[in-house]
Amino acid sequence: MIIIHKAKWGGSFGGAWLGLNVPWGKYGIHGTNKPWAVGQQNVSGGCIRMKNEDVKELYEYIPHGTKVTIIHESQPFRELKDGMIGSDVYRVQTALKALGYYMGWCDGRYGENTKKAVLAFQKDYNLARTGIVNMSTWKKLMHLYEESLLE
Repeated sequence: MIIIHKAKWGGSFGGAWLGLNVPWGKYGIHGTNKPWAVGQQNVSGGCIRMKNEDVKELYEYIPHGTKVTIIHESQPFRELKDGMIGSDVYRVQTALKALGYYMGWCDGRYGENTKKAVLAFQKDYNLARTGIVNMSTWKKLMHLYEESLLE
């Protein structure tokens, strides 16, 4: 991800906004009028919340185009199915596309085309044909994708 938009917003955004280039929605790094919520799970709706003074300082120093890497050491696996969005869906689409199963635009939204690609992949590798990316489908897909990157 990279910073693609900067703005000085007030209210619940704490005065500064650093927008990210994610294809599945409008997400960014911003302050909050609820500083006790910083670092808590499932309170941001997908954004990265910081203390207002910290995000205001970043705003001054971080230029457009800055690469952002988010690392979560113990993110639990979630089964992926129709209607879901996120970076894990984007990763599945990217892997399926590289392996020739997905022809659409990788946008992080699990829709009908993603489901069809998953079903075709599951059929070819004798996995349960559910259209849902469960752990066995994920492991096989990521293994083959990572191998393809080495070729």
